[in-house]
Amino acid sequence: MCGPFPRGRWFFRTKPLLRVSGRLAECLLVETMLLSIINFQTLIATKAARLWQACGRLPLMEFGLRRAHGLEAGLYAARASYIGGADSTSNVQAGHLLNIPVAGTHSHAWVMSFANELASFRAFAETFPDQCILLADTYDVLRSGIPNAITVARELKAQGKALLGVRIDSGDLAYLSRQARKMFDEAGFPGVKIVASNDLEEMVIEEIIRNGGRIDMWGVGTNLVTGGGPGGGALGGVYKMVEHNGRPAIKLSDNIEKSTSPGRKQIYRLSVGEAAVYEADVLVLEDEEWNDRHDVLIIDPRNPLRRKRVAHPFQAEPLLAPVMKGGKRLDSSIGLEPARERRRKGIDRLDSSSKRLVNPHVYKVGVSQALWRLKEELLNLQTP
Repeated sequence: MCGPFPRGRWFFRTKPLLRVSGRLAECLLVETMLLSIINFQTLIATKAARLWQACGRLPLMEFGLRRAHGLEAGLYAARASYIGGADSTSNVQAGHLLNIPVAGTHSHAWVMSFANELASFRAFAETFPDQCILLADTYDVLRSGIPNAITVARELKAQGKALLGVRIDSGDLAYLSRQARKMFDEAGFPGVKIVASNDLEEMVIEEIIRNGGRIDMWGVGTNLVTGGGPGGGALGGVYKMVEHNGRPAIKLSDNIEKSTSPGRKQIYRLSVGEAAVYEADVLVLEDEEWNDRHDVLIIDPRNPLRRKRVAHPFQAEPLLAPVMKGGKRLDSSIGLEPARERRRKGIDRLDSSSKRLVNPHVYKVGVSQALWRLKEELLNLQTP
């Protein structure tokens, strides 16, 4: 089994993410399992990366367990979110099993179970004096929540502690966060962080920032663990035969998106310049002669008239490497932290135009001339 190695790489549609070789029956047995894992977790990791980009790479908290499609999905969503860009999760089980930082605040029920809001804040600060973030919108953010939080901040300061922040979970988040920031600053607490939540997604986050919102941390639940909102939708990965008994195979369809590229393939990611900015990905036949000492022509298999020439010199990085052989895993690097770092570094090497949330530049992914010729050959053989 070969796959993108190591984990944490970004990728685009139309290219093989995983290659499985073996006896036909064995390969077919793992199809559903592999597609279930890959399609769901790439969906969530992608959503997390978009949210991370939208909020200016400020701390992002995954808050979605209650809206996940089951407890197991919530665990995998926390994992994928952390790789994709979230800095922490409210899922305590994910923190325990996967060593993901756990973060959150108290609930509205906590506030309402006390005689008044200030009493609830004081009780929470007494319980968590070193990690105190107060939920400030149960009754009234500006007339009650923030003034009571300032009172608790003063009491914590007298004990040598500090209020970490407040969370606002409803209302006009741009306006309320601006006013809350002003109130804390005037009270002498510029270090208190303002956390925002409430059905957030990347376009809403961009709009809050555009309207002068003073948010320091973002908590996203439903739209993160379900992949909802703009930019959502599952990868739609498929599992198709490309070789049988040593002979390349192809699936044809009236829908060009469903036609496959035949044969065992390798993927090279091409980068250019001193900054090594990623320029394009090219699929090549595994056994074709390949080097990076000449210009390379990339053909879009969905529209062969659309081509791109990447001029020498460039760097070519192979993406597929063995991860399992003979039923045994070869990749021993199972930590999530290296994956997060690879994701960050990889996104940094993408041109900014490809990272726009609206109308992004289309990153080029195509096939080599040799692979295109093989595809045409098989197409001609299959044409009645």
